[in-house]
Amino acid sequence: DLLDFLHISMDSLSESDENIKQLFEKTWIVPVTEYAGSLAKFQEMVETTIDLDSLDNASSAHSSMVAINPEFDASLMEINQK
Repeated sequence: DLLDFLHISMDSLSESDENIKQLFEKTWIVPVTEYAGSLAKFQEMVETTIDLDSLDNASSAHSSMVAINPEFDASLMEINQK
């Protein structure tokens, strides 16, 4: 998780690097923390809506088409079965 990585990185700075720690926190920790909830919701929406299995099973980037997960909507399930 990015936030964990950022906290570990900041904790690894020595006490003498207090100015760097403050800059690191202001530049990275605070903004990422503020947007983490929204990004998690966005990720959940993408994973629910997009058929990620079809991307995993694509043989090349050229042949991979982004497809809506048919389980996302009952009418899509009907279309998928036809």
